Amino acid sequence: MEVVKTRRYGAFVTSVRGNSPSFTGLATRESQPALDVPGERAATMAASSTAAEVSPLDTFELGAELPLTPEEMRVLLANTLEGRLDTRGPQAPSTWAQFGVGHVVATPSTMRAGAGEAVTAAVRSSTLEREALTALSPDDRSRYERLQSTFGDDVRSNASLLLLLVNGSLSGPRGSEVLQQLERIRSADARALLLHSKLPETYDDALARKVLGATVQELAIREVVSQGKRKTCGVTALIGELARLHPHLYTRMVADLLIHQQATLPNGAVIRAERDAIGDRSGRTPSQRLLQPALKQYSNPLLRYDNTAKESSFLFFRRLGDGSEPAEIERVARALFKVDFEILEGDRSFVAGQIATAVGNGVAPLFVSLKEADSEMGHLIAIDRIFEAPDGKGRRVELYDPNGHRVSLSWSAFEKLVNRAYIPREGSRTNDRP
Repeated sequence: MEVVKTRRYGAFVTSVRGNSPSFTGLATRESQPALDVPGERAATMAASSTAAEVSPLDTFELGAELPLTPEEMRVLLANTLEGRLDTRGPQAPSTWAQFGVGHVVATPSTMRAGAGEAVTAAVRSSTLEREALTALSPDDRSRYERLQSTFGDDVRSNASLLLLLVNGSLSGPRGSEVLQQLERIRSADARALLLHSKLPETYDDALARKVLGATVQELAIREVVSQGKRKTCGVTALIGELARLHPHLYTRMVADLLIHQQATLPNGAVIRAERDAIGDRSGRTPSQRLLQPALKQYSNPLLRYDNTAKESSFLFFRRLGDGSEPAEIERVARALFKVDFEILEGDRSFVAGQIATAVGNGVAPLFVSLKEADSEMGHLIAIDRIFEAPDGKGRRVELYDPNGHRVSLSWSAFEKLVNRAYIPREGSRTNDRP
């Protein structure tokens, strides 16, 4: 396989040619046309790593091969890991099945191993990795190299680690702390955690490696943070935003839960690992099996959360399911981000308008509960951006769905689904607060 950048019709497209019939590509042009390549698939990607509403061209011919710029390298690597899809054409995204509206524009689980290998090799053959390594201290470079060695032929983890490096996420004091915490996970003794799990004690080394790989992938691509088969969208959406905004805190919590079976939240509260959860068959990554049950328990100190039974209880009271009440979501959000959240509900147009205003003012994190037909609690998501579709079809919303997707839907569809919003209160809004 080889990564090839070509020019045609005034646009650039980066794609992979080889034995695989499909792969991700990069088109950079103001209108960003989707390119239908015979024998290949080229997904549209903007330099900002976001999808756009586009119309496919009827034909596409390979032109002269051109070198990729460093920025194109970074975007191609990110979008390959994201499993980003074109809005139309060969890799047309699926309808967001959960609500029947909008489209899934990125799903990391769809990334092909061959794609990751090809793009990772292309990035490493350029100067991008070498230049990024010079920004690290000698100790941090050694930590990075040890992590590379640990991952071996794990394509996803290696590509994710490389993306963190070239994006600058591993440089500076906070990047250094991320590397230090990843090193703790790499060398962790997980036997104490396994004592009350259904996994054999000999799983110790394998568990640390699995947690390490999952954590690196979650830091690189937030959509890897997923609720799996559980109804834990509330805490999962919060966890995903913590990984995006404060990766050093996220990595420290994972390391502490793995090694000490407890971790301190940014607000000073202590959470404890639910040891039976590490071996559950929930479809979640091992790092999420550490974090989600622990935060579910913290969300309501009056109830005992049972991860195995999927219920919360106190004496003779039982609440079935993994869902979270608004007050429980707000309690966890306040602990993770150290901000006070205002919960807005009622008139959907009014709530949607407040959301748009907050996004326009750069407020983050911002969470919204969408109304589900079979649930009074709703489905919690995080808002990424609100933008005008380039095809003139009006305003759209792009959001993080904790089922492991990034979703784009029209503003009118979003307004109809809004159940409630969790917006940081004035005076406590800052991404650096924790």
